[in-house]
Amino acid sequence: MFLNAWNEFVIASIMTSSALMRTAQVFLYLNMTDVGVNWGEMMASALAINLPVLALFLLLQRRFIAGLTAGALRF
Repeated sequence: MFLNAWNEFVIASIMTSSALMRTAQVFLYLNMTDVGVNWGEMMASALAINLPVLALFLLLQRRFIAGLTAGALRF
């Protein structure tokens, strides 16, 4: 699983040439420079990127848990 995610990052970082085409992960990575990292901007961007995923999980939490427990076996 990690290898697939890493390969997607490498492909996205190589194939995107303009700022409009970059994925969120590549955008966050490119905020790091040789001089240093602007941590305030980096954390604000990470929060903005993760908020929709968190909101979707909170809306569908019951369905996720029902799906996880549907296949559970009881002995």
